[in-house]
Amino acid sequence: MLSEHETRPTLSDPAPLPPDAPARHEPIHPDVLLRAAVALGVGMILLALFWVGIVRQGDLGGILRPADLAWLAPGLAIGAAFAWVVWRAAQHLDGSRKIVHLLEETIDLKAMRFQHVLWFSLLAAFPEEILFRGVIQVELGLPIAALIFGGLHALTRLYFVYATTAGLLLGALFALSGTLWTPIGAHFAIDLITFLLLLQRRNHHIG
Repeated sequence: MLSEHETRPTLSDPAPLPPDAPARHEPIHPDVLLRAAVALGVGMILLALFWVGIVRQGDLGGILRPADLAWLAPGLAIGAAFAWVVWRAAQHLDGSRKIVHLLEETIDLKAMRFQHVLWFSLLAAFPEEILFRGVIQVELGLPIAALIFGGLHALTRLYFVYATTAGLLLGALFALSGTLWTPIGAHFAIDLITFLLLLQRRNHHIG
């Protein structure tokens, strides 16, 4: 039970380090992470093109048609709503503070600018959706693709649950719309909103 002078910590509180925590490493500058994200994104797209175009003798064009770009709009709306609901729910989960702490230790948020957020969101959404939904989900099915997606994003057990849930949502959007533009829009919005809320939290705490 909390005493009358204690309050439950929320996501906006700084995460305390345990007494035996190892020495902190310098967080990585966003420009360095951006270059790594470009290389990783190109690799994922090339892998997807190799599998679909050479191994399966197919074409990704049918699920990335310019005529279906209108499906970006519902994807953006659903992704933004999902990110906001998750962020609000995370205020009441102690495990979410560990995730935020890991992100703050990994990324130099002081150097993060809005253009970094835009590029990170785009470089996560486009290549990952092409590979995970456009290839892995088509080959192995929605549940397996979502589990693989969650496993590769598993910073912590709670983050594995979050990423797997997001993967299920993104996979369902792809299955329902028949185009990758919908999950691309949702994925972009999820990352964009989450990064902006993370930066707002940091700036609010400094202020």
